[in-house]
Amino acid sequence: MTRDERQQDITDQISYLESWWASLGISPETKVTLVGFSQGVATACRWLSGSRLFRPSRVILHSGTIPPEWLSKAPKLLGTSKNFVLIRGDIDPIYPTESHSEAATFLSSIGLNVETIEVQGSHKIKTEHLTPYL
Repeated sequence: MTRDERQQDITDQISYLESWWASLGISPETKVTLVGFSQGVATACRWLSGSRLFRPSRVILHSGTIPPEWLSKAPKLLGTSKNFVLIRGDIDPIYPTESHSEAATFLSSIGLNVETIEVQGSHKIKTEHLTPYL
């Protein structure tokens, strides 16, 4: 995603994810966990706040920054789980401890249940870090 026509790119991205989700035909009662990693954290967050269809039972945001527009205007997360897990590698050079703490504080301030986890490692997603939450 570039700065040029950024809002249109975000709208198109959410539209694509909505179409994809609808095509799967998954029952609304099915428990689904949304995982966003690195730049995918902003995509996951934007989908949550822009979705009319997708209602995950849990959200995992791993080593990435929440989108800046969330900080200027708290998102509406209609029907979305209030259970968020934030994961960060303890030696992650890309996603600093301060960003992790700020995200946890912000998400808690808008009424979400936030669990923060710091795991051994750098800027990598590992199955063993996700498994307890899936």
